[in-house]
Amino acid sequence: MSRAQFFPYPAAEGSLELRCLPTTGDIEVSDTGRIIARGVPDDEPIELRLEVTVGDDILDRVIPPDELEDPPVVLLVALQGIASRRREALRLERAGDVWAIDLTIPKAELAGEIKLEPRLVRTAPATDERYAGHTAAVLSTGESVTVEIDEAPVPAGGYLDIRFESFRESGSPLRSRNPDLLYTLDSDRDTPILWLNEDIDHFKKVALTKAPRGANLRVRDAMFDTIVSQVWTSLASLAMGRVGVEANRLRDAGDDSDPVDALTEWEQRVINFWAPQLYDGSRGEAIAELVQAASMPALLPELYDKLTVAIQRQARTGHAFQGLIRLRDREGV
Repeated sequence: MSRAQFFPYPAAEGSLELRCLPTTGDIEVSDTGRIIARGVPDDEPIELRLEVTVGDDILDRVIPPDELEDPPVVLLVALQGIASRRREALRLERAGDVWAIDLTIPKAELAGEIKLEPRLVRTAPATDERYAGHTAAVLSTGESVTVEIDEAPVPAGGYLDIRFESFRESGSPLRSRNPDLLYTLDSDRDTPILWLNEDIDHFKKVALTKAPRGANLRVRDAMFDTIVSQVWTSLASLAMGRVGVEANRLRDAGDDSDPVDALTEWEQRVINFWAPQLYDGSRGEAIAELVQAASMPALLPELYDKLTVAIQRQARTGHAFQGLIRLRDREGV
């Protein structure tokens, strides 16, 4: 399942390392390297310093010798907002081997998550036919860094629709027969729907609170932990089960097609999101390991053990509990 990009000229693929250094106190770095910006209030900016080192070892591989003294290159970081559909290229300033930029983004302008990917690009044509000769040629790339912006109760990214409804008056037999439920997940459609019960007293008000602190925020965090853990478990289990079935079907048929390609769009997004959080290596390598585990009954217990741990970290279960304890002990909210 691993995919590589091939260039018709010398290129240092995967050689750039993008460092995202938080410059505001409410941003943290997760164990997987993801930048968590959930603690930043909606009306405040997210501030990061982006740095990439481009050493002589990289330039020697991609630039003609006669250009090394003053390389015609620029370091860009491609910014892609998954949910907000924002795309732009950030140009870093050079200071010796280090290229850097101080990035300030109003949190309200973004949603879900953004991906930052470094690229070294030519700024002028070259005459040496042994090297990339056209302007804008990509000479070197690096792994992307993900910044988690919001604190949505469920995964963002276009594969889950969230709707409030009166369960008592619902046209769904499941919801109308269970008017006391907080939520239900309808996964039998192209885009799953998370139904939230607006009949539950105070639920909608608490769920939609925008307050950066306070009792409603603490209650919302704890409530969202319950919801997100169940929703993630359901969505991931469905997607993993489906990809395991497809992998075995293709294997039995002697077909070397990628089983992930047979999944629906939301199932592919779930696999792509969770695989790097469950297994080491590149995204492609992690997906390959996940598919193998999902298709082998002996490996399923370990796969779901990993998923349980990852979901708790994603939902920030411990953080939500600590917030409730502070609320109970009147230590500030």
